[in-house]
Amino acid sequence: MGIPLNGKISSFDRELKKKGFKLDDFASKTLKGSYMYYGIFAGEKSQVLVSYDEKTKIVYQACVIITHFTKESAITNYRSMCDMIEEKYRKHEAVQFYENMKIEHGEEMKKDGVIPFEWKHVYEKDGYETTSFIIPQINSADFQGTIMVYVEDLFSNITYSTDYYLFIRYTDWQNDNLHKDSQINDL
Repeated sequence: MGIPLNGKISSFDRELKKKGFKLDDFASKTLKGSYMYYGIFAGEKSQVLVSYDEKTKIVYQACVIITHFTKESAITNYRSMCDMIEEKYRKHEAVQFYENMKIEHGEEMKKDGVIPFEWKHVYEKDGYETTSFIIPQINSADFQGTIMVYVEDLFSNITYSTDYYLFIRYTDWQNDNLHKDSQINDL
């Protein structure tokens, strides 16, 4: 996304607006702990749903939503986005470390009952391929969060909608856990 999920909603809002995104005032007023924006993301008209903790105002997740009118165009764009994400992060030192570890020790790890680390997982969800990437921290050998990319036809079971939605969901693990802890403390 190009904007770290490590600050308050006010600074994230500023950075998105610098990139040309506009706040959807109506949608944002109806959403609790989230703001909705619209603009251009990776060359595509899109919406961005930014979620933050209402107490701390810290952003923990941003979800890009791109609407397609055919299943084929949504799947083509899904594959393109996955390729770009993989290209962006594949050369990171943390990814390289685990990729090399898997190449060098993968078979013996499996014999020892250890599942080699995978930074990219591809699986099926609701009839569509889904890809989840574990994203490294900048200037670190650690990992920061995930990017999940998937397609859904949300309302096809209840309406005659033919829209397909490409979701690219960015989650910061630390901030997401802090948000969940805050919710649990409310119980």
